[in-house]
Amino acid sequence: MNIDKILKGIKGTNWDGLTGNYSLDEIDPETVRKFIRMASRNGRLKTADENEDINTILKKLKLIINGKLTNAAIMLFGNDPQKYFINALVRVGRI
Repeated sequence: MNIDKILKGIKGTNWDGLTGNYSLDEIDPETVRKFIRMASRNGRLKTADENEDINTILKKLKLIINGKLTNAAIMLFGNDPQKYFINALVRVGRI
């Protein structure tokens, strides 16, 4: 059985949706705003506005759950994701 199935069974979510004791200070706000700008400009995001506060944006993106940052938030927008995930790797593909 792979780790994703184990985590999904235990927490009801995937690894990227798990939360940790991360601080909002560990998020790079300019990277978040740049992402929102680009996604909005391309018509791929209509729920968030780059002028909103970072906490609100991350909640709308479901990167804050029950007041805690998710692993995905740290991986995508963290100043130093390797601090927590030394072996993590993000792969992006376009189909």
